[in-house]
Amino acid sequence: MKRRLIAGAIACVALPLVSPACSEHTDHARAVASTTTEPRVTDEQASAIADALTKNYSAGQAGFKAVISAGSTETLAGVVDWEGHHVEAVIGSDGTKLVTDGTNVAILKAGTDEWTTEPFDAKSSMIETTMALIAGSASTQRDNPVLIRSNGAVWLGGKTYRVNGTELTLDESGRVAVILFRLASGQVQVTYDFG
Repeated sequence: MKRRLIAGAIACVALPLVSPACSEHTDHARAVASTTTEPRVTDEQASAIADALTKNYSAGQAGFKAVISAGSTETLAGVVDWEGHHVEAVIGSDGTKLVTDGTNVAILKAGTDEWTTEPFDAKSSMIETTMALIAGSASTQRDNPVLIRSNGAVWLGGKTYRVNGTELTLDESGRVAVILFRLASGQVQVTYDFG
């Protein structure tokens, strides 16, 4: 799995190389961060954020529920296997099953027994964007706390931080438990269950 820098990758829907909207979102987030009155993260907090994605990866897999709000609301529920590099999800509104390895997505429409496959494109829909975000919320390498601080990460209280416009809440084990990502077209909130 490609290295995912929290300070950039999550804010860019975990796709730093393919999202043209990424630079727009990141530039806006930096501008907001430079004018915010919220407290910047301490060295200790930056270190905790830096460790979060490696702790997710070490967990191997997790269940998740995602709420996508973009005009209307849609839910996804499933399992992410960070070591196996795939995400399995069911769309709440119609029961369609999706499985992706980041290259292709297999789709099983509710009420059918025939899977179809197409190239995975995180820019094609909020659902695939969300699946990319979920897949990118783990890393084999620790992020650099200095970069996290220099990119304007702020503490929102408790174990919740904002890094480049993306809110992260860490659980008691230091893993990313909740991600709230805001886009011009809406927002995505992903909650992980490591149980």
